Amino acid sequence: MRTGNSLRRTTIEMASASRAGASVKTRRTFANLALATRFTGQATAPRAPLVPSGTRPKASDASRAATPNLMAPLAILLALILGLVFYSQWDTLLRFLWSQTYGEVDPIFGQDIGFYLFRLPFLELLQNSLLTGSWIALALLLVGYHYAGSFRTSWQAGIEAPSGVLWHLSANLALFLLALAWGFYLDRFALLQSSRGVVHGAGYTDRYVVLPAIWVMLGATLGFLVVL
Repeated sequence: MRTGNSLRRTTIEMASASRAGASVKTRRTFANLALATRFTGQATAPRAPLVPSGTRPKASDASRAATPNLMAPLAILLALILGLVFYSQWDTLLRFLWSQTYGEVDPIFGQDIGFYLFRLPFLELLQNSLLTGSWIALALLLVGYHYAGSFRTSWQAGIEAPSGVLWHLSANLALFLLALAWGFYLDRFALLQSSRGVVHGAGYTDRYVVLPAIWVMLGATLGFLVVL
């Protein structure tokens, strides 16, 4: 009876986590598409030669009417993909939900052994999902804004875009940089599984060369985020 209750609880937790991940992705996709729909109506600063006046409107009524109809299927599709990704990693989720401590810590970072076995794989899964999703969203927004005529670049004028478009792209870029910085932070723990040295684990090079380099890349990413 206790085993059945545990199995039922595990199934509910897995389903809840998948729904939660899908819900977050759906809302984020809706938000990005809604902002893109709003900001594509803002024209860029005039520059010649480009498209003749009147041939490329700010955003036609037809495109504005069609966009909401496309938002729901696209958001649901991305949510389903994310839900399937998380569901395929059910063992990683179970280890995170049922994580235990071993009572022994590593000599470099002071983390319990259970952290590496149960919690770290799930944190890496979240980080990879956030990094990939942010990169895809940023790439799609750049293509969409460029196609709509709201984002242009040139050697002479540099970047030309309305303030709303720049804010939207900057927000997604900031999210990407945060995910990248988080990845550098988690990469530190992977050094304990390094196989570069004579023995398995963090060697002299990993501890005194690779680890400081990771901190430098982490600091540079956060610094770029601050000046963004």
